[in-house]
Amino acid sequence: MMFPQYYNFPGRRLKNHVIRSANVKNLDDCVLFCYLNDNCVSLNFKKNAELGGIGYICEANNATHLDYDIDLIDNGVFYYHGSKSACGKNSPCQNNAACQSGFTSKGYRCLCPLGFEGENCEKDFYTAV
Repeated sequence: MMFPQYYNFPGRRLKNHVIRSANVKNLDDCVLFCYLNDNCVSLNFKKNAELGGIGYICEANNATHLDYDIDLIDNGVFYYHGSKSACGKNSPCQNNAACQSGFTSKGYRCLCPLGFEGENCEKDFYTAV
């Protein structure tokens, strides 16, 4: 998963998709926080006023502005970073499988629901038996 410069938006924040948040020392720590959260594909970043501006708040998102542009709002204190994600509204994963970006040589992996298998969860396990 990559965070290209042209997907960075100062003064913007992706709302409705925050899955975890943490206090971090800098932007690099925030990016690492995102990488360590399997469902993170973008992040919101801002100075933590409660710490006197020496720390930052990092919000990990499970969506990007590419699929939810209406949720990318103006917010002067945040800095939004989007990624190139293989997952999203056009996810290759089938049958309500969870898509996680940044895994395998394909750039994603599918977590199949019970009863399905295959690279993209395309095979019904019970009819294949």
